[in-house]
Amino acid sequence: MPADDKLPDWVLESRGRWRSRFFTTWAIIGIGAILYFAGLILGRISGAIAPFVIAFVITFLLKGPVLWLSERFKISRALATLVAYVALFVVIGVLASLVSPLLGIQMASFAESVPAYIEQAEKVYVDLQAQYQSVPMPGWLERAVTTALASIGTLFTTIATGTANVVIAAGSGVVTALFDIILGLIVAFWLLKDLPVFVETLEEFAGPRYGDDLDQLIKTVNFTVGGYLKGQTIASLSTGFIAGIGLAIAGVPYALLLGVMAFWLNYVPYIGPFLTGLIAGVIALFHGPWWLALVAIGIVVAAQQLTDNLITPRVMSSQVDLHPTLVIFSLLVGGSLFGIVGLLFAIPVAATAKGLFMYYWDRREHHPLSGPSPLIVPEEAVEGGPPEDRS
Repeated sequence: MPADDKLPDWVLESRGRWRSRFFTTWAIIGIGAILYFAGLILGRISGAIAPFVIAFVITFLLKGPVLWLSERFKISRALATLVAYVALFVVIGVLASLVSPLLGIQMASFAESVPAYIEQAEKVYVDLQAQYQSVPMPGWLERAVTTALASIGTLFTTIATGTANVVIAAGSGVVTALFDIILGLIVAFWLLKDLPVFVETLEEFAGPRYGDDLDQLIKTVNFTVGGYLKGQTIASLSTGFIAGIGLAIAGVPYALLLGVMAFWLNYVPYIGPFLTGLIAGVIALFHGPWWLALVAIGIVVAAQQLTDNLITPRVMSSQVDLHPTLVIFSLLVGGSLFGIVGLLFAIPVAATAKGLFMYYWDRREHHPLSGPSPLIVPEEAVEGGPPEDRS
């Protein structure tokens, strides 16, 4: 074979491109295999990592205030973390004192009303059966109507029972949740206190050769995960507040409970708002005319649309934006591997992976990946980049 220096330039360039694509393909396959096996292992111990997930969230939410307090008032990070914790507890305490009594009453009332909901669903099923039996119809149509009525009755019963089970399960898991929260707060305190030390240790391990890669990894995680958690929390609060106020004005029962539900479920894109509207519509249907159910669903949809169009674009980092196809795929994978925790973190993890993939592509191909592929980079995210945040 001829030596490389005797080959035409176009041959060398072509061979280099194919070699780059070969290593890139196998690198992606290798990363995918590692993530798959890591997911299997984490899935086995998912119950034990709940406190660390809570600590992870608290760290990202409070690292900014802790950094500001330590630099603004020239105090140690330990004291700044303590002050941030006190402020967080004060805010939570005030909100709990205002919301918890009424929320507890509504949860208890809703649990007591479930048997009545089931009876109403069965009555609707019997009434519909009686109405259609007096109308002559062909055999095939009669069988279809019978099947449809049975499905409707089962749907009403399943929704009412399932919603009650969620509320009851939430109440029975309070002790476990409190333990996880307390342990998560302790872990988060030490993370916030020693976060610069952790970064310096990682830089020592990385060394000069991989220092730039580590720096980019820290920026990407800070920008995507931190931006998502902060932005989604503000958006969820807005959605829950607007939905709760609107449902209360419309006279839908358990408006506060539904508002809190809208806040939590809004963390799961697409699926969460749909479930909130469905539950609100079913509850309204049991307590009023059919049009009240439509009003309840409309209020939830309107709250979601107002948040998505007026609030989310202002508080959500553009680098977190993902194509809806990737969002749904990430939710399915995260939910199947880690349940609720996977649903909550599927989007920031996918956004982080997207940012690292773009960085790797830029390093290997020496040109940015943007514009032609909206599946990877949405148009609104082409401009700008992650800020300098290593705190």
